[in-house]
Amino acid sequence: MMMRLLMLTVLFITPLANGWAEYYRPVAELPETPDVEKRDGPQVEAVYEYEREDYVTEGTRAGSFNVRPQVSVDETYMDNIFADETNTEGDFITTVKPTLTVESDWNNHAVAGQVRGTFGFYADNEAENFEDFGAGVNGRYDILRETAIKAGFDVDRKHEDRGSPDDQNGRNPTQYTETSGSVMVEHAPGKLALLGGFDARRLDYKNVLTSTGAEINNNRRDRNERGVTLRVGYELQPEYEAFAKVRLTDSKYDTLESGVDRDSDGYEVTVGTAVNFTGKVRGEAYVGYFSREYDDATLSGINKPTFGGNVLWNINQLTSVSASLQRSIQDTLTAGASGYVSTDTRVRVEHELRRHVLLSADAGYTTSDYEGGVPEREDEVISFGIGGRYLINRQFSVGVNYGYEDLDSNIVGQDYTRNRVTVNLTAKL
Repeated sequence: MMMRLLMLTVLFITPLANGWAEYYRPVAELPETPDVEKRDGPQVEAVYEYEREDYVTEGTRAGSFNVRPQVSVDETYMDNIFADETNTEGDFITTVKPTLTVESDWNNHAVAGQVRGTFGFYADNEAENFEDFGAGVNGRYDILRETAIKAGFDVDRKHEDRGSPDDQNGRNPTQYTETSGSVMVEHAPGKLALLGGFDARRLDYKNVLTSTGAEINNNRRDRNERGVTLRVGYELQPEYEAFAKVRLTDSKYDTLESGVDRDSDGYEVTVGTAVNFTGKVRGEAYVGYFSREYDDATLSGINKPTFGGNVLWNINQLTSVSASLQRSIQDTLTAGASGYVSTDTRVRVEHELRRHVLLSADAGYTTSDYEGGVPEREDEVISFGIGGRYLINRQFSVGVNYGYEDLDSNIVGQDYTRNRVTVNLTAKL
């Protein structure tokens, strides 16, 4: 009860402001209000994000809106589709990804909507076929030059990857519906920047059958998640901002999981600094502490220091380097474990070999440290990839990518290695 009262009190009495993207991903980027745009400074973009004049698709005008249809087709070979230690079966996968995005073109306020789908077809293992689709809308209402309200809503039907630690090993991949929404207010008077917002997510999993036809009950995974975020920033110099952030979270499951109540409440407190050097470098770094306590007395609480950040560096007009470090508490169904702390590190390099030829390389290292269970599970995932994209004209581009993933676990039978090669064709109208 105290958690609910605190969340409501914070939401309604605190001034609200900037920096919520890590909790809600909008369907399309909206232009900022004039003062916020000035405060953020010149934009720093990775090489793949540049708008190249000869290769930009204008879309179709519909009154004061831009309509941007797109379809992408991937042909992938993966050598371990079940992410299994011993049953390393390979297959070809054809993936079709249509998208329709509609964006406003207004002087004030903004709105964007999107309908999307990802449909996968396996050559030999048809039971692995999937149909993911969803829609979303987000918008911004400008109250004053320095004040705006933002809101968004998304609903998606997805499937669980076979490499997920909570994969149920069903006859078919586990399907689930994710519904999420967020409301926030940002206020940036002078050197001060204030943000506050509320976000919510609903996860609803479908039951699946085992290879023998028995039903696996996934209702025990259905839950509601809520969060309140407060952030205060102060511009020390035009390129530097110091900030402090508090986040409160609340997770409620529909039913007990094998008699265990996995409901939880948590918080995260961080302080850090953000930088933006005249379009060359932008990023932030922070340190703090996070905690999650569980309603069931058999589940241990998680209380640990946290840290993280991200940086994007344009070395020159042809090469960009990005890196990120993120630490979070995740839910799990692992017997005896309350949850796990995920520490995820990513590095990516992008290079423009020619104006229409782009190259990339990336690497990642992720650790998952479980709290509880005998033994306490520890996973390490190493991944890397290389790729390239050839821009044919405004409408068409082709790409090729190679990816490697290796999971090493202290639990017998959970290790796996996967290689994949993908050829892509994208059409924008």
